[in-house]
Order: sequence, then structure tokens, then C-alpha cells
Amino acid sequence: MFAWRAYTTVLSRYPMSVKAMTSGTTFAATDGIAQYREPEKPWDPVATLRNASFGVLWLGPVNHIFWGRTVGLERWFPGRSWPAVFKRVAVDQLTNMPLNMALFLAWCLAASESTRRFPGVPASAAASRRY
Repeated sequence: MFAWRAYTTVLSRYPMSVKAMTSGTTFAATDGIAQYREPEKPWDPVATLRNASFGVLWLGPVNHIFWGRTVGLERWFPGRSWPAVFKRVAVDQLTNMPLNMALFLAWCLAASESTRRFPGVPASAAASRRY
């Protein structure tokens, strides 16, 4: 209970930073779980960092603004009723989600392409493409 109270206190003081860090932590954790489930491959810390950076630098801040009360969905569709919640989720899934998915895939590709230039960095799927 103490940890939750501390989290919500910091969240109320620094909402965008906390949401960015939460998103990055979530991306890192899910990448770690996905890699753990493939025991034949060694853990790739570059991939984990790449995924975490998307959450910290893009998804956390963008969702803070997109869902926010000042300019986002909470302002356009206020309230806790089911119709208001449904409208917010529908708008998110039809607009923000496709954009974020495309950007996430581009982010991973761009980051993996940049790692090809440095020796000692694990090769990615993008690095093994044949032209």
C-alpha cells in the first residue's frame, strides 16, 4: 500500500515523467518476458533498451497528452460513464493505436539498422535481410 501511495503522489506532481517511466518499464518488462520465453536465444539487452526507449520517449508522453484532461480525450469525452469510456477507447483505437503501432515498428527497425554499424552489437532481424 505504501508503494502505491508513493507512486500516486509522484504521479500527481510529475505526471508526464512518471507516465513515461512507467511506459518504459512496462516495455522493458514485456520484452524481457518475451525473450525469456525463447530459451534457445540469449538475452538481447539492446532489444530491451530499444523497446524501453519507445515507451519513455514516445508512448508515455504522447498518451499523457492524448488522454489528458487539458487537450485530450478526457476533455472531449468527460466522465466515468460507460458511453464516455467507450467513446474514449474507440477514438484511441481508431486513431492513436494505429499510429503508435506503425511508429513502434519503425522505431525498432530504425534502431536495429543503426546497431549494424557497431561491432559487437548483436545483429537484428533487419540486419539479416537479403536484398
